[in-house]
Amino acid sequence: MPKSNGVAVAVGFFDGVHLGHAKLIAGAKEEARRLGLPLCAVSFLSHPDDLKSGQTIPLICGAHERTWLLTAVGADDVVMLPFDRHMMDTPWNEFVERTLIGRLNARHVAVGADFRFGKEARGDTALLADYCRQHKMTCQVVEKLELDGGEVSSTRIRALILNGDMEAAARLLGRPHFISGEVGQGRGIGRKLNAPTANLALPEGICLPPYGVYVSELEQDGRYLPAVTNLGQRPTFGAGLPTLETHVLSGPAELYGQHIRVYLLKYLRPEIAFDSPAALSSAIDADIAAARRYFGM
Repeated sequence: MPKSNGVAVAVGFFDGVHLGHAKLIAGAKEEARRLGLPLCAVSFLSHPDDLKSGQTIPLICGAHERTWLLTAVGADDVVMLPFDRHMMDTPWNEFVERTLIGRLNARHVAVGADFRFGKEARGDTALLADYCRQHKMTCQVVEKLELDGGEVSSTRIRALILNGDMEAAARLLGRPHFISGEVGQGRGIGRKLNAPTANLALPEGICLPPYGVYVSELEQDGRYLPAVTNLGQRPTFGAGLPTLETHVLSGPAELYGQHIRVYLLKYLRPEIAFDSPAALSSAIDADIAAARRYFGM
């Protein structure tokens, strides 16, 4: 429902809600305060390029986690819009008129410098700014953030994640990359090897780093627990569906059925098939020791 006194809106896809997005939200929040308006972040349930290219873009995080992250960096509200063929074919000015103004009662619009929208991406920041002036609205264009020798972008961060460079990805995100979900029932292999794990089925459509072992942190209800995580198919016991298996270094944690986030901090080694459970157990001991050294435990 539209706010009676209007809202400020920040519009974008915001995949990963990285430092560049945080800069945009912070700038929009400052202007919203000046105008006495709440700030609403406007995003989309699926990536526009999915429909445009016919291929699914692996996302840094899904819509639920994007909503959480956008709120964490300052948005008062988050609206997730479907990006379907109707949305793709909507002229840019109709999107502003019907959705931003008609549905949300936007009085201020903030976007990134490379923002393009509407049918055939004909809408740009210059057209948006001119439209806002004509309709007695304010418009804010936030310049890209540069870090580590280039622009901070979701595309760049996805490439770093796919290459397993979790530390570089974390610098651009402003936090480590995480995978989230509900802890499910595993096969009990870790417990038999004296390394019980919290197991997550991997969400569909999420950008994954290479299969392997990672130093990690498990977060649940605001608690951050040092851990070590295996991402992969457990080939020693016959490859199955890929899962995320996290062993908490401080001891067993009763997490079954709970929602957790696993932050992948550092890549340790690739996932390999061992000749025996004993060889795997020895490798797990070495992984745990490496993770303990990382945390200074």
